Amino acid sequence: MRIIANELALQPQLCASLAAAELARRTVQGLVTGYRSKAGMLRALHLFAAQHPDPAFRKRVEEQSARTLDRIVEMFRPVFAQVRHEDPELALRAGLLAVTLAMRQLVVTGKRLQGSLRVPQAKLESELQRMFLRYLGLDEAFAR
Repeated sequence: MRIIANELALQPQLCASLAAAELARRTVQGLVTGYRSKAGMLRALHLFAAQHPDPAFRKRVEEQSARTLDRIVEMFRPVFAQVRHEDPELALRAGLLAVTLAMRQLVVTGKRLQGSLRVPQAKLESELQRMFLRYLGLDEAFAR
């Protein structure tokens, strides 16, 4: 069910009229919102998949994650010219890796950011957006 919802949400034609900066903001917002709203389920799923004894099962999970990433890249392809990085696709993949690893770490550990990292929970989304936009070379678009 979640896979189908992701595929429906990640349709390039739904984002065709968006500028790269807005698409980047919305992508990070969607990731943060998804990880927050489904934290318990994602924690259980991640731990289950990581510890599953069947390598074929773990491979299918990795392939699904790769397909989702590929769909996000395809959503951005029409606006690659707006990305000021020498390799827009690589920048997008690396930037998304940073955002998803941050969110996955928070979900898997269940720790709030206000502890040792001292990042207010309310600022998490905007700071991840800022990081992602700047990495893609869309930083002046962040300032409003």
